[in-house]
Amino acid sequence: MSSEENPTAESLSSVLSPLLASGKYSDMKMLCGSRVFDAHINIVCSHSKEANERQVDLPENDPHAVGKMLDYLYTHQYDAEETGASLILHARLYVCGDKYDIPGLKSLSKQKYLEVLKTYYQHAVFGQSLGIIYYDSRDRIRILGMPQ
Repeated sequence: MSSEENPTAESLSSVLSPLLASGKYSDMKMLCGSRVFDAHINIVCSHSKEANERQVDLPENDPHAVGKMLDYLYTHQYDAEETGASLILHARLYVCGDKYDIPGLKSLSKQKYLEVLKTYYQHAVFGQSLGIIYYDSRDRIRILGMPQ
């Protein structure tokens, strides 16, 4: 059920989203490259079994993908333009969901990846997106529903 269909989720999202944007009352930091994200341990830890520290270093992750992952943790959604290049973002978010044990993010990024793929399957980054999924996720190529 999307937040549009669930007024409680939409209401909660409208409260939590500004907290992420402002960093107000944040009690944890997520470091990714040169970016520092202020976050709230109760929100992050409620989604991921992997997150239980006040400072999390994510050196191998793309900062843009980490920002979108945080958007998801706070709103159960993330936005992305529907372009061929977004295949890379959805693949990276799938890997983040896999790596940090966030099943909802894995599911949403898979759904968005497959939706974009319908139009952009011949885009130059399609192969690169498969490489990200194959080499960086624990499930390898299950995103496409293919057996291992």
